[in-house]
Amino acid sequence: KKSVASIPPLLPFEVFESNHEDDIELEAITGKCWIGTQQEFYARKFHKLSVTTSVPLLFFSRYFYQPGSHKYYLSPHIKDDDVAALESDGDDFEINDESDVSGEWFDNGDFATRNGRVRKRRIDVKNDPIFERGGRLRSVVQSVGDTVQHPCREDEKAQVRNFVKGALTSQGNRTLYICGVPGTGKTATVREVLKEFQSSPQHKSALSVVEINALSLSEPQQAYCVLYEAYVGSCLKTPSQAAQLLEKKFSQKEKPRDYEPMVLVILDEIDAMIARKQKVLYDFLEWPTRANVKLSVIGIANTMDLPQRLLPRLGSRLGNSRVLYKPYNRAQLRTIIEAWLPTLHPPPSPVTFLSAALDLCAGKVANVSGDVRRALDLCRAASVLAIQRAADAADSTSPPAPGSVVVTPADVDRAAADAG
Repeated sequence: KKSVASIPPLLPFEVFESNHEDDIELEAITGKCWIGTQQEFYARKFHKLSVTTSVPLLFFSRYFYQPGSHKYYLSPHIKDDDVAALESDGDDFEINDESDVSGEWFDNGDFATRNGRVRKRRIDVKNDPIFERGGRLRSVVQSVGDTVQHPCREDEKAQVRNFVKGALTSQGNRTLYICGVPGTGKTATVREVLKEFQSSPQHKSALSVVEINALSLSEPQQAYCVLYEAYVGSCLKTPSQAAQLLEKKFSQKEKPRDYEPMVLVILDEIDAMIARKQKVLYDFLEWPTRANVKLSVIGIANTMDLPQRLLPRLGSRLGNSRVLYKPYNRAQLRTIIEAWLPTLHPPPSPVTFLSAALDLCAGKVANVSGDVRRALDLCRAASVLAIQRAADAADSTSPPAPGSVVVTPADVDRAAADAG
């Protein structure tokens, strides 16, 4: 087998093989698919060959991953005369005269010749739909925020609200950095503020929100595809192609129309986007600074010193406007728990909490981390123990009456001990 240092970004419909084993529940299997070589895949696409009616999904594989050695190898199904073709393929390959090549263009930007070899399509900047004017941007966050408001963050929400207002009026900074330890309500409060703007008739059509969670991306470069998809509605481009088209769009000298909405990008878990070259972060933080670009960015991170860890050109842009979320204290956690109890146990619920139990739960979490999610989990676990205790003591099988199951400080202590 021929080892390769690293595999390039996977193409659409491409997977890689491995002998890694994992336990997967049988219910996770939803159907069958067909996986073949790259040549077989494009041959079926080109000749419109169908495998079977029960196998609608087609994929191809070029590489094999060995977990023990942490190396990638060319797939054993790849023939020797195809190795040079694979190594020669690249994003910079262009076909200047399409009439001289027999094959088919696909929506993902690739060109498949009759022998199955793939060549990259030259990006058509002029006719790409991202440059169409007057189109409404698709809001990735259709309904932001929760049904329950998040108390104890009024100052932080006011700062976020002022930032959004400044972005809509083209005043102030275009980037906002939000930092704080996990569970302090950073993302939740940002969504709550944005819900206010999306619910307002004055700002509803003037703001389009694109939320990108870096932990959900297979690689930081996929953020280009998410932003491109927000403009176009779908993204069948590779990350490098999407980046080139976005760069071209944000380099236009033409002033945007008044009816074009401001695009607000939420980069959540921005810590996961840090790479060696940091190009993705640089692009997303540099584009809003350009003239005639209606783009703003809110970066959310769990680390306080992220601007200091970045390159100077990035740190200066990210650290100019900052909102710090401090851990919740005992009183704040108590207030939040009381606000969320109806959601944890909707009425008529048999569960009711003693005031001492709420104080103990808030105090235990405040002394450790101030993470509101941990406090809510502790309340949920304590209520389960209380329900089990009440069921063991009950003489009948009838459901408990509303308010008959009381969560005590002892239940909170047991739940905290079980959680470790």
